[in-house]
Amino acid sequence: EGRVWGEVYEMDNPPSVLQSLDENEGFRPGEPESSLYNRLQTPVMLEDGRTLEAWVYFYNAPLGRAERIESGDYLEHLKVK
Repeated sequence: EGRVWGEVYEMDNPPSVLQSLDENEGFRPGEPESSLYNRLQTPVMLEDGRTLEAWVYFYNAPLGRAERIESGDYLEHLKVK
């Protein structure tokens, strides 16, 4: 529920790029249940209103007492703190 702001990139060599990103994000394709993040292809809306499918990493651990970022913009949230 809500909106999350992020960045969308076009990849020249998706298998290689995704392998590197998976390592960086702690995603193990063979063990998604024990990965820090899971990678799923999901629709995203661009600023111009177009929608496309993109790979997105979703946090896969309990949030504990983490506060909700109402704006959905993590970088803006960091600036406010």
